[in-house]
Amino acid sequence: MAGLDDARVQEMDGRQRRVAREALGAAFPSWGRFAELLDRVNRRITDYGAERTPLPDVVYAVVEGALAEGWLTQLLDEAARANPGNRLLSDVVTSYRVTAGPGAANPATEVISPPDVRTVIGTLADEFSDPTAAKTLIAAAGLRPARQPTWQVGNAELFWFEVYRLYEGGAVVGGWPLVLREAYLQRPANPVIRAAALAAGVADATASSSPPAESPPLAQGGTGRATSAAAGPERRTAPPANPTGTASVPRADARPGVPNSGTSAGGTSPATGVAAGAGPATEREWDFFVSYTAANKGWAEWIAWQLEEAGYTVYIQAWDFVPGSNWMNMMTRGIQRANRTITVLSHAYIDSVWGTAEWQAALRDDPEGFKRKVIPVRVEDCERPTLLETVVGVDLFDLPEDETAARLLAGVAAALGGRTKPNTKPSFPPNKGGAPPAR
Repeated sequence: MAGLDDARVQEMDGRQRRVAREALGAAFPSWGRFAELLDRVNRRITDYGAERTPLPDVVYAVVEGALAEGWLTQLLDEAARANPGNRLLSDVVTSYRVTAGPGAANPATEVISPPDVRTVIGTLADEFSDPTAAKTLIAAAGLRPARQPTWQVGNAELFWFEVYRLYEGGAVVGGWPLVLREAYLQRPANPVIRAAALAAGVADATASSSPPAESPPLAQGGTGRATSAAAGPERRTAPPANPTGTASVPRADARPGVPNSGTSAGGTSPATGVAAGAGPATEREWDFFVSYTAANKGWAEWIAWQLEEAGYTVYIQAWDFVPGSNWMNMMTRGIQRANRTITVLSHAYIDSVWGTAEWQAALRDDPEGFKRKVIPVRVEDCERPTLLETVVGVDLFDLPEDETAARLLAGVAAALGGRTKPNTKPSFPPNKGGAPPAR
C-alpha cells in the first residue's frame, strides 16, 4: 500500500505497535487533528472513544483495531502524507517502506529500541551528578526552579527519578523528551543518552556520535557510565518532534525492580506506552484535583484559576464536568488521575458526604503523607476532620487577595518540592541578652 510493506506492518509486535502509537500521538496531538486523520481513511473517531476519552486511549484503540482489520498500513501512509515534517512519525513509516531487497528494512531508519528507564536515569545520574549541572539542564528543559525537586546529597539517582516522574506527570508541556534532548545536546557521545533521544525523536540519527577532538571535562562528580563529551550539536530552537510528552522509553514500572515513577510523590506512573496485549493505561493527567462542596464553589474556582495561571494543570468539577458526562465517573477520574488532591476545607465541606469520600479516597493512596497526596486548604476557621488533623495544610482566610494567592502558590510549591528552604540567608537573630560587656 503506497510504498509500505503491508506484510511487515501486519507482523508488528507489541513494542513496534507502541512506537507507532507514540508516533501518531506526537504527530496528531489533539482530538481534532486525529479525527481529521481518521477521516482520510474513512473512519470516525467517535467509533473509538467519546470526546472526553484521553487521546492516548483513542490512539491505542485505533491502532489495535486497524491492525486487526487490516488497514494500519493505510493509516500510517496517510499520517505520513498529512504530517510529513514529524521526525518520529517519519522514522516509523520509513522503516516499513518497501526496499530493493524483499522484506528488507533500511538499517539507517530502523525503529530505535530504547534503553530502559533505569539505565537512562542511572546514566543521567552519573553524567549530571553535580546539582548545579543537573538543575541547569532541567531548567533548560522547561522546569521552573520553584518546581524542581530537592537535591538529595549523595543520591543523584533519586533526584533524577523524581525529575522523570514530574515530566511524565505533565509538569512541562513536551514531557520527558525535552530532558532527553537537553541531555543529548550536552552529552551527544554518550550511547545511552543518544539512544534514548533517538527513540524519543529528539536527536538527529544522521549525526556522528564521535566526541569532538577536545571535549570539556564532565561535571564535577560525574563518574561517566559511558564516554561522553560536553560539547554537542548546535542547540535547536524548534520544539521537539514529540509534543505530547510520551517518550519512546518504556514505563518505569514495566520491569521488575524499577521504582514506579510516581512512588516518590505522585502515585501511579503515567503511561508512556502500553505493552503488547494490555489495555489502555491510566495516565496522570493533572497536577491537582480540587475537591470542594457547592457552598465553596467560588473559592474552588479562584484556587483553580490561580494554579492554572501559575502553569499547573487542574481538574475541577465546575469546569470539567460538562453536560453529558457521568458525574461519578468524572469524580473517580479526578481522584485517580491527578497527582494531588486539594481539599477546600470549610464547615460545609466537613459536613459533606461526597467531600469526605473524595479526600478519604485520596488519603488512602498516601496514609503516611510521604507523597503529599492531600493538601488541605482552609478557607474558613474550621476544625479539621480527625484524619486530616496531622496533615500540614494552607490557611487562606482573613487575608487580602494578593497575599492569599502568594500563600496558596507557596504552599503547593512546597508540597511539590518537599522543602521550603529560603533563597536568601536568614538574618542573624537579635541579641536579647543585652549588649556584650565593655572590655
